[in-house]
Amino acid sequence: MNIKSNSILILDLLAFAKDSASKGCLMAMFNGSVATEALAFAQKNLDDNNLAPDGRETEPHVTILYGFEPEFDTSLLATEIGKQESLDFTFGAVSRFECPEYDVLKIDTNSPDSQKLHYHLRTKFGDSVSVSHPVYHPHVTLGYVKKGSHKELDGNNAFQGKKVSVSELTYSYPDKSSRKKMILKV
Repeated sequence: MNIKSNSILILDLLAFAKDSASKGCLMAMFNGSVATEALAFAQKNLDDNNLAPDGRETEPHVTILYGFEPEFDTSLLATEIGKQESLDFTFGAVSRFECPEYDVLKIDTNSPDSQKLHYHLRTKFGDSVSVSHPVYHPHVTLGYVKKGSHKELDGNNAFQGKKVSVSELTYSYPDKSSRKKMILKV
């Protein structure tokens, strides 16, 4: 990892996660055209009648690492993020995760940078992170749908080959009650 002095880590207490989970989450947020396209795709292609309770994703992002314990010292995270130049993502096809209660429609992403950062942080802060999935699959969630709905979108290549570089990461604290933002330059 290289150090880049103008990388930014945003520590954000805003509730990006749709559940009331009590874990912290580090995310690469997408702005601009790719975010607009993902939101428009979900709005156009996900029928309201087929949405699960969490509905459409409203803040396109790739989760880098979920599961930070509430007492995690985020200043330690800022030091590690400062070693990362940027994160590059190449988008793939639309696919799904099947969960017991609903399916998650998502855009697959290929990102050796996010893979490397995920496993580095997971190893570095192992005692402060509870990971629920042993294998990391970077993706952009489009929405949560009823089981088996929208199978016609599986394999859709509307995003295939699009490339995005991210130099800001957002940390969402477990305590979702505050809306204060802190920006740390690293």
